[in-house]
Amino acid sequence: MASKSGSSIMKKVISFIRNVAFVALVLFICFIIYTMSQGNTISIAGYRVLRVLTSSMEPTIVGNTCIITKNVDVDELEVGDIITFISEDPSIYGYYNTHRINEIVEEDGARKFVTKGDNSSEVDPYMVSESNVVGIYVKELPGGRLIGKAFVALSDNKVYFAVIIIPLILCLISYFWEIVGMVTGRYSDEEDEEEEESSEEADENSPKAVEEKRSEEADENSPKAVEEKGGEEADKEN
Repeated sequence: MASKSGSSIMKKVISFIRNVAFVALVLFICFIIYTMSQGNTISIAGYRVLRVLTSSMEPTIVGNTCIITKNVDVDELEVGDIITFISEDPSIYGYYNTHRINEIVEEDGARKFVTKGDNSSEVDPYMVSESNVVGIYVKELPGGRLIGKAFVALSDNKVYFAVIIIPLILCLISYFWEIVGMVTGRYSDEEDEEEEESSEEADENSPKAVEEKRSEEADENSPKAVEEKGGEEADKEN
């Protein structure tokens, strides 16, 4: 009985941890989606996922796709590397831009990078300082083009709310309710009753129980038992 109780507690603990982990994962995904929809990114172990909006780097990087970049030591950068940087171009000032290093120059004792899009015939008008380098291009995110199209669709607030927010809210409510039930012990009585019922059914169907039941039926149908039963019925008639 003690082992059954311990097993039941362990199952509840595992279920609780699993539900909390799922809720945390869903909230984290929501945070990433919201962050990217605002044009920002978060770094995880030095890696970032960015959405390229334009076709300036085609055919190397297709417009409206998602890419992966990683942190880099600016001293290791060379001509030909594709970097993501915070642009100082007034038209996109403060936003991320991803272009290829076309030239490295020394200015006032510091290195600066002249960048250029693969799909452009001219270099960018504003050089990139070392402090504005965000990372180096690694590769296109698997399914990045499809994700890019999804972000375009989700830019419509109505679509975003219907496809993302409502299902997530319902899912989170369901999991929070289950977690609350586990914490308060609301499900414990029901689970104990179910375990007792299943245990009783198992006992009834066990080989020993079946053998005892057959033995009782055989005893009831034995000649002696039949004779005694007939005698009892005769006594009742008299």
